[in-house]
Amino acid sequence: WASKPANDKLVFAATLALMLSNMGKVDMSVAIVPMSAEMGWSASVSGLVQALFYTGYMLACIPGGYLASRSGGRLVLPVALGAWSIATFVAPLAAATVPTLSLTRFVVGAGQGVAPSAVVDIVARTVPVSGRASATTTSFGGLHLGTVVGLLAAPPIVNSLGWQALFYIYGGLGLVWYAWFDGAGPASAADKAAAAAAAAAAPAGGAAAVKAAAPPVPYRAFLRSKEMQALMVTHFCNNMYYFTLLSWLPTYFVQDLGMDLSQASFMSMVPAMTGFLVSNLAGRFADWLLAGGMPLPTVRKTVQSISMLGSAAAMTGALAADEPAWVVGFMIAGLTAHPFTLAGLFCTPNDLSSRYAGALLGISNTCGALGAVTGIAACGLLLDATGDWEAGLYYPLIGMLLAGIYAYVAHCNNNPIDFDSRDNSR
Repeated sequence: WASKPANDKLVFAATLALMLSNMGKVDMSVAIVPMSAEMGWSASVSGLVQALFYTGYMLACIPGGYLASRSGGRLVLPVALGAWSIATFVAPLAAATVPTLSLTRFVVGAGQGVAPSAVVDIVARTVPVSGRASATTTSFGGLHLGTVVGLLAAPPIVNSLGWQALFYIYGGLGLVWYAWFDGAGPASAADKAAAAAAAAAAPAGGAAAVKAAAPPVPYRAFLRSKEMQALMVTHFCNNMYYFTLLSWLPTYFVQDLGMDLSQASFMSMVPAMTGFLVSNLAGRFADWLLAGGMPLPTVRKTVQSISMLGSAAAMTGALAADEPAWVVGFMIAGLTAHPFTLAGLFCTPNDLSSRYAGALLGISNTCGALGAVTGIAACGLLLDATGDWEAGLYYPLIGMLLAGIYAYVAHCNNNPIDFDSRDNSR
């Protein structure tokens, strides 16, 4: 371990952090069942407790991006993870009242809303352009690992030790990560010096730009940039597709294809099982294209097209298929292609500005969260109004995928931008 490059240690630490992030997100989806039965909560109370997580997440994205760009993701990530781990650990005590439990879920969501911007900032400051896709996809692939590990481990923990143990274990693991990162982990003095040397060796406009004195974060310049506007639209469409389909797929498999619930749940989890491998494949493929001489904007647009056009083609195939097995295969294929977005969309903030990568992702991630919430709710409303899965699920999501990739390919240029020199006035 001591001989590993500092950058590799940071990527490994970020991967573990995002894995713990999704474990801390899915724990409540399992624990809420025995908690509601024990506490006598209604469905509306259970829904409120879970909704506070997403409220905290969405509200924290932009402030988290600001803090990451200002103070550095290396400092912000352990604070965010420590906060949500403590909130997770004390959840069994907080469950004595609904408001206190809701507060802990808000804190968990807020901490996890900060984490993506912190990770992107770490990559921007320490990893050269030639390896950023691999570093980003490996780190964010931890989200897929967290979903799988969290959902597979939670039921036996709850059944054998009680729902309280789930929060103690998952929260405790986060605190162990915090102690490791803050002590003997990649935040050690030697690694800081090595990372600083790597940053100093980065090309102009890259990580070395972070070293300059920090002016006010130019949010108006961000929002006036057509590249940033395209990124916001793409992130909105990307998350609307992914989270709407994940949320409604088990229901669709049961109601329209006649699966039983266990089959539907397993098939819906397959993309998460393959997500870490596909994410890493996407990152290495993107870096291979870059090393072969393909211009950076073309590389990003290529992998983003694989993600969004591939998913749109898969949904179109499912729409045309007659056999349920083909429908399931196409749906899973589309979700399996989706992680290529980590080598495109999620690398774009790093490409546009190493100094402000965290702030840029904070803005686009807020748009992504809005897309997810809007899509999940809209699908339910459309299904109630039409009773038709084509009108409620297929056509809207295919349309969003096509709109998102058009915005990215036509309007997003991944060359570095000096936002500080742009107009940031009213």
